[in-house]
Amino acid sequence: ERRIADPALNAAALAALLGCSRATLYRAFADRGCGVGEAVRDLRLEHLRKLLRHAPARRPIADLALACGWLDTANLARNFRARFDLTPSEYRERFGPTA
Repeated sequence: ERRIADPALNAAALAALLGCSRATLYRAFADRGCGVGEAVRDLRLEHLRKLLRHAPARRPIADLALACGWLDTANLARNFRARFDLTPSEYRERFGPTA
């Protein structure tokens, strides 16, 4: 979670951080019922959701996305909508600090 803003955070980087092989990491995540990439994506989406609720409305969503490791805002919007049934801007309008 501390490295969630790092866009290079992937299975290889996570395995290196944890001091294990990628195969060991994949086995550990298989026991959880999700993949490594899926878990990282979900953590990033949750972090962005929290930022959208609490960050000042004047702070651009693109900046918040970067703080969560998202470089591609179109991809972010698709993933966010799939997870929360709203785009990031719709979510901010409904649940943000000025809502």
